[in-house]
Amino acid sequence: MRLGVISLVTLAIFSLCCASPEDTASLVAALQNEAQPELERPDPYRDAQGVAIDSARIEATEDELAEVRHGDLAGKAVAERPSDPRYPGICARTAPHASVWGDSDGISFSYRSSRRVAAELYFDDAAFWEDRAAPVAAQTFDSGLHTQHLAAPSGATFILVLRAGCGERLYRVATPAPSWRDPSVCPDGVVIADPGNIQNYSFTSDVQNVIDASATIAPDSLEIDYTFNGAEVVHFRGSDFAEQDLSQFTHFCIPYRGLANGPDVAIGLILRGADVDPAFGEALAWVRVEEVTDLPVTRAWTVDASEFVSLSGNLDIHRVRGFDISISCRTNGSWSVCPASGVSGNVRFGSLRGLELDPAPRAPERVAHRPHHMASIADQLASSGSSCTGLVSGGSIQGSLRYLYPNGLRLSVLSRAGRAEALQLAQTLTQIQQSDGSFCAEYYESQCWVSPANQCRKIPGAMAYAGLGLLEAEASHPGNGFREAAEDLVAYLEGLLVNGGSLENSTEGNISAYLFLSAASSLGILVQEATLQSLRTLIESRYVNGRLMTSATGNTLALDVTAGLAAAYWMERHDPTRLERSLGLARELFATRSFDGSLEGFGDVTGPWTVNAEWGVGMYATYGGVDGEFVMRRYLETHVSGGNVMGSPDDFAADFISVNHRLPSVAAAAWVYFALEGQRYPLDRID
Repeated sequence: MRLGVISLVTLAIFSLCCASPEDTASLVAALQNEAQPELERPDPYRDAQGVAIDSARIEATEDELAEVRHGDLAGKAVAERPSDPRYPGICARTAPHASVWGDSDGISFSYRSSRRVAAELYFDDAAFWEDRAAPVAAQTFDSGLHTQHLAAPSGATFILVLRAGCGERLYRVATPAPSWRDPSVCPDGVVIADPGNIQNYSFTSDVQNVIDASATIAPDSLEIDYTFNGAEVVHFRGSDFAEQDLSQFTHFCIPYRGLANGPDVAIGLILRGADVDPAFGEALAWVRVEEVTDLPVTRAWTVDASEFVSLSGNLDIHRVRGFDISISCRTNGSWSVCPASGVSGNVRFGSLRGLELDPAPRAPERVAHRPHHMASIADQLASSGSSCTGLVSGGSIQGSLRYLYPNGLRLSVLSRAGRAEALQLAQTLTQIQQSDGSFCAEYYESQCWVSPANQCRKIPGAMAYAGLGLLEAEASHPGNGFREAAEDLVAYLEGLLVNGGSLENSTEGNISAYLFLSAASSLGILVQEATLQSLRTLIESRYVNGRLMTSATGNTLALDVTAGLAAAYWMERHDPTRLERSLGLARELFATRSFDGSLEGFGDVTGPWTVNAEWGVGMYATYGGVDGEFVMRRYLETHVSGGNVMGSPDDFAADFISVNHRLPSVAAAAWVYFALEGQRYPLDRID
């Protein structure tokens, strides 16, 4: 009773000094009514002048957004409304006023309030205005006069919702674009060898008397012209430098550019030790990158110190006295004696630097939910399949071979998007599944007949995406045998792991298979815990220097096993330390630009050479890559049209396992879709 008297007294005082009679009457009536009325739809938003906005969505013009991003409109209130329609007069007065601005790592705001303030930050997109999708950040702050901060991605526009009591006010604010280093220049480091200090040099070859090469040495560059006349290797040996201890360096970087008019050529960077082994001669270790001789721009080629492998003897990294360059010729993708004439080229290098990279750990980020782009991508993927089978060709929309990996991804997209075409594609996969439960990596399709290609290469990583697609198809079209097909694939993969070990050499493939098996287990398919533990042990044994090795036999820098799939794995294992370490390292190592310099993004596999949409935009953003929203928005604006996602802004081979091309890419489109969906596919299927 006493509490009731106090409440009424407080209410009376409030009504006398603060609220209108109408407000007070409505509040008293609500408080006295034990059965609270159902909340009605809130009053419309009001603009900064208090005028009601009769629209479910408040659109900003491109000019306004441009002004926001340059700070002229940053932090200005764009709308307000009471969050409880029963007490509009009272609630409107509790909505907090604030000064809001964006900075390099998020949104800051100063406010004064007699109440605690709830802050929610959203991307300024349709998902917010239509249903207030999950916020980028949310936190409640104390009353009083304060300046607070919410972490948020760079290069994006947001709506900050500030709520106190039953009123709220909205602010549109942008964060500045992230800094982007020049990809043609190595990061600051220690100069190990400067071309200008080469006093003399020599060329050798695997075949005598066929050397046709010359070098031009400038203060900041070493340029080599070569011609293969029956030789497979041209070896440039520079003069010795003072003996150095390189053990403190985590990475090495050298600017590189190449031009060629013949078959594939591999470039090798060789470190020469001070020791001479009587049995092996000089101690040499090297790292090699293939098929980059047609690189038309200078790129800072960065390698992990652990990538160097022995050529002869055992190199003592504490005692290094020189570096050499090897140029190796390949024909039709395999090592062979080069043609007698006509194979020539030019390569140019800058100073070799040693780096000590220890980037700060970075938390995973989200990208804005963009339903319109998702629908366009799903439409395009749905319409691109064969009328007979639903299969689509490989990396691009057009082609003859039907690759398993992009078709598995495509099935997942179509199923999650609720497209009818998913049923036909899933049925085709069950029909082409081998009797042992496996799949071939490639198929031919001719006159509605599908047959294995390339002797039915079996790649477990590619099978994993077919399996994930079947799980998605089972969820959208149950009772069609898709679960049984997934069970057969599980049995096949488990059979490969009877004695432990790995499913395939690549870490990427083992992670993909692990994610499929985990998703299958979560959906009730029997998967032995020993199988999952065997893969966990294998994957985690390859964690070196803050990232996963690409395979058991190689440690080439690759984006998908530094961030990408590696990030998905650490998320699934609930290991934030390794996750954030990997994301920080990936942001440092793989940032690049298109050849014309107009588009920032991330590249894959050594270099990085240019922006790659599959790994450096879609997959990178799907698993929380740093600055993924900035890169995604820029790529959507420039290289996505009508649901077609270009594989890259440039045509460039960039090593034999990573091809960049200016054609629509099925795999890139799928990963962009998953990123925009925001569910961390396929982690949302894993308990």
